[in-house]
Amino acid sequence: MDNVISRAEKTRLVLDEFCALAAIPHPSAAEQAVGDHLEQSLRKAGLTVYRDTCGNLIAEKQASAGCEAWPTTILQAHMD
Repeated sequence: MDNVISRAEKTRLVLDEFCALAAIPHPSAAEQAVGDHLEQSLRKAGLTVYRDTCGNLIAEKQASAGCEAWPTTILQAHMD
């Protein structure tokens, strides 16, 4: 399988993303830059991304084949 990566590589990728996010100033009411970074990363990962009228970032991923009838999972977090 070409898409299999080691646990160490997964850990490195998560830490790299954390460090990239932590380097972006994102105080309350000024999350545009971190939102832009997240939007770009999520689009690169193949998700559908949009912002609502309040500036919230919403990303959607279609269910994997065979899982379409499963309940929807929602993850929520603050960007500040």
